[in-house]
Amino acid sequence: MSKRDLYHSKLSKKLRRKRSKLGHLLSRFVNIISSFIPGGGLRARLNKARGVRIGKNVWLGRNVYIEDQFPSQVIIQDGAQIAAYTIIVAHGKEIMRMKEGQYPTQAPMFPRPTIIKRKAWIGIRSTILGGVIIGEGAVVASGSVVSKNVPDFTMVAGNPARIVARLPKPPNFKPRPPYVKEPKILKRRAKPKSD
Repeated sequence: MSKRDLYHSKLSKKLRRKRSKLGHLLSRFVNIISSFIPGGGLRARLNKARGVRIGKNVWLGRNVYIEDQFPSQVIIQDGAQIAAYTIIVAHGKEIMRMKEGQYPTQAPMFPRPTIIKRKAWIGIRSTILGGVIIGEGAVVASGSVVSKNVPDFTMVAGNPARIVARLPKPPNFKPRPPYVKEPKILKRRAKPKSD
């Protein structure tokens, strides 16, 4: 088992909440209602009531779909803004570990916590897949499909999402857990040129 899988399984066990069938049905009903209610703050409060872990001053756009099956596996921290028609998933299938003779539809589904850190901004019609951490102050461009972690103060775009820009950090910024490793490309770009 990789370090990433081990981290997700430990975090998933901490976040798991048991629900009855009625609780699942109620969660899905509230998810549908919250998609159409005006006011991003009210949509955030409704999603919080159904089990999504949402911080303060979170704004959700119209028709934002947040995980139905494992809502407690989604964490949206303070000040995050998520634009309309975004999809946030918190589960996955073990396709690569299927047994011989098994179909992909028979692969087990398992929860994978998805974390959107403080003051991140997710553009319209983006998709955030299960097990992804969007860094603090990060930007996900419109229409992106994020399948890998996004470091703090970076902008990603595309399908699959790739880093396109490094954003300026506030002078008093200190990284908070969970940490996201910066790719070597960003570390190279950060060094000033010497003459």
